[in-house]
Amino acid sequence: MKLNKKGFSLIELIAAIAIIAIVTSIIAIGITSIYNGDSIKARDNIKSSIELLRTNTMAIAADYYIEITNSNGKIIMKTYKNGQEYETKNLGSRISINLEYEIDDVVNTRKLDEEESVFIKFDRKKGSVLNFNLDGEVILTDNSIGDVQITESSFSGGINIETVQSVTFYIKGRKTKALILYLQTGLFDM
Repeated sequence: MKLNKKGFSLIELIAAIAIIAIVTSIIAIGITSIYNGDSIKARDNIKSSIELLRTNTMAIAADYYIEITNSNGKIIMKTYKNGQEYETKNLGSRISINLEYEIDDVVNTRKLDEEESVFIKFDRKKGSVLNFNLDGEVILTDNSIGDVQITESSFSGGINIETVQSVTFYIKGRKTKALILYLQTGLFDM
């Protein structure tokens, strides 16, 4: 009887290990880009929505504001026109938002915690930020401008920080992305 002792050669083992290493690195790169993509996508959504809000506020006879909320572990952004919600974006559940601003030479950092909100409203004439409110409440008042009936929003309670120069949004996913809103001009920097 002849005994057949076949096994894998060294070259075959090295080739198998190389293939496993390549597949593992491709998967790791894909997972990393998914996590990094969340904070980039959220930053870009916040920037574009707030820029559109500013443009609409200055161009259309209506009352606009944005609410960014941490709701049940998800960051949700809602846009309102005359007190009525007209657009909602889910920015993600794998991100968090920290806000940083300076008052009297003291840098304040505030995490947007569960069920907290940020409200942003622009000045119709200047395009500057009229209201930047952390965790307050929206007050709606019916008014008329000429023959047009509109609902105007204001904010009560919470922290009003319209007097600071800028607010930095730190959007944290696997990586942190920053977005700076200059309140006096209503413009952004990344």
